[in-house]
Amino acid sequence: MQSSSATTTDFRELSLWPSLGDAWSATRDGVEGACGTGPGHWRLLKGEPRTRVLLLAAEGYRPIVLKVYAIPPRLAWRTLGMVSRANREFTALMEAHRRGLPVVRPRYRVEERVAGCLRFGALALDRVASRNLEQVLDQPELASEERVRYASLAGDLLGHFHRSGLQWATATPRNLLLTGQEDEPLQAIDMPYATLAAQDISGTAEALMDLCCIVRMSDGRLAFEGESRWALLRAYCEGDETAAWALDERVQLQSHLAWKRQRLRRRVKNLLRPAASSRGRAGFYDAATGHYEARESGAIYLPD
Repeated sequence: MQSSSATTTDFRELSLWPSLGDAWSATRDGVEGACGTGPGHWRLLKGEPRTRVLLLAAEGYRPIVLKVYAIPPRLAWRTLGMVSRANREFTALMEAHRRGLPVVRPRYRVEERVAGCLRFGALALDRVASRNLEQVLDQPELASEERVRYASLAGDLLGHFHRSGLQWATATPRNLLLTGQEDEPLQAIDMPYATLAAQDISGTAEALMDLCCIVRMSDGRLAFEGESRWALLRAYCEGDETAAWALDERVQLQSHLAWKRQRLRRRVKNLLRPAASSRGRAGFYDAATGHYEARESGAIYLPD
């Protein structure tokens, strides 16, 4: 591991692994360990067949959360010239943060391609000490007043997103973090399919899809119903009860088949977007200045 000064940003670079492939292999069988032979350490937060979420830390550096996406070799041809999931999510989070929206701040993204085909993609995010909202709502002892309060917070955040032109597309309580901060009690994560428009999208089909998603848990159970559902819709409409009543009639729970069809349409739409191509370059986002710097390196870094 070596540290060096960046040429056009204030980031100091700490190479944790020489490649994403090595990172994927190193974290395959364990729950925590050292990053190669240097001082960095990793801990597995979530593991799925094609996704790893790791907490990275090294002395003197800010801890970060690294999301690594792997593409099986047999499917790599599908990614030729196409933007990666890590790239899409990093860009959406970066643009949302620039607009002042309450999202977990992205730090950088990295990609590895072979002959233009993606093998690994990753994005790094600020580590936020928090619990996700679904974990809190799932507690049997949660008081109804607290559930109503959380519903209001979620509705207020989603309304803020839509008035700012952001369609989240994966709006669920599991993707909302409770930070415990008074000025920003909720932060959003997981935005690989988010889109940003130049105008208010409230009332559109895209906004309605977000609302239909946020009233459900990841397993299909209702997160908000009765008084808490009304609190969410009223907060979303900035206290306008007439608008909330009208919206309540439009928010219908989808069947699993309808949800899968909607997801397919969303993926096709993403493929047809003008920005759905990439040279696979890495890049840093300076959250303080809003500056983005493209990089050629495929190493994994920690910001100072």
